[in-house]
Formats: sequence, C-alpha cells, structure tokens
Amino acid sequence: MLRRLIFLLFVSLMLFFVGFYYSYNSENRYGENRDYIDISSDWRDGGDYVRVVFLGSYSCNFSNNSDVHHMVNYTDKKIDKIADERGLDYYSTGISLGMNSDRGVSYLGEVGDFNEIVAGAGSYNFGAHYLQNELDASRITPQIWILRSEYEIILSENREVDEIRRNEEILRHDAGTYGLRELYEWFKDSSEHHVATELGLSD
Repeated sequence: MLRRLIFLLFVSLMLFFVGFYYSYNSENRYGENRDYIDISSDWRDGGDYVRVVFLGSYSCNFSNNSDVHHMVNYTDKKIDKIADERGLDYYSTGISLGMNSDRGVSYLGEVGDFNEIVAGAGSYNFGAHYLQNELDASRITPQIWILRSEYEIILSENREVDEIRRNEEILRHDAGTYGLRELYEWFKDSSEHHVATELGLSD
C-alpha cells in the first residue's frame, strides 16, 4: 500500500513538472513568434494611418473565390507599398460575416495577410456593425474600403491613457465583385504616383 502511494506521488510530481515545462515554453514560443504591428516608436503620440478594410463571407460565392482573394491581396500589398514609400503607417482589417468564427478565420487567412481580423457572430458581427454605423455601409459582400485614420491619444496627468480619439476619412469604397475588379484594374493600369494622388496620399 505504501509503495503504491509513493508511486502515485512520484507520477503526480512528474506530470506536474512536465505540464509546467510545456506551458512555460509554449508561452515563450507564442510571444516570440507573434507578428506584431509596429504602430509607432511612441504610440502615445498618436498617429496617421492608411488602412484597407475587407468585408466578406465564407458562405458567399461572390466573395469566396480565387479571383476575389487575389484582387484583395493585390490591393493590400499595393496600398501598403504606397503608404510605406510616403512615410505613412499602414494596417489592414479583414471582417468575415457568418456564425462560425473558426471558418471565418480560416477564410480570411485564404483571402490575405491581415493585421486584424473580426470573425463570427453572424448578423451581430462587431466589425460589420462598426462599418454600418460609422461608415454607413450596407451588409453586402464583398466590399473593400481604403481609409485614412488619424489617432489622438489623450493622457492623464500620470501619463495613462484617458481617451483615444479617431478621425476616419474614406478615401475609396468599392462593393461587389464588379466593384473590386474595377478597383483592381485601376491599380493595374495606373502608376503608383497617380493612385497616391487620387487617394490624397501624394508626397
């Protein structure tokens, strides 16, 4: 009986240390491999950003096909390059309608390499509601926005964040497959200088 208790105690201790080691190393690996967006050397100064926002759905044939994926990804990379060459920070947001968040995340991963994603909740999707309330958007898919976002950080006397104010300007909005193709063709047929000038991002 005593030998059995000692054996069980030994096994319990081994499992504890193995679990602790795995947990510690998993957290470290996650922290090292995460792809952080470099928003500013001092984010408390606020910032001026260019953002591409994509709204789609894994269950919509019009927004879940290889042509749309390619056009959205091309737009993402094009605007990123234009913003970078003009000293502007850039990030992209992907929003997937549909109840299943796992399928939404997987779908957005196929569409492009977004800095931020919102997926799941169906008609109550938070990202879609923001677009509808703040940008007067409909809920059709696919849609794409190019935005200029200015952030102002209001700090307390202790240098803690009191408020974050954001001013959003729509530089361009295209809806539906034909709208995305028109945007894509415009990018293909225009110089980067022309695109930047038309969007108000020129030097």
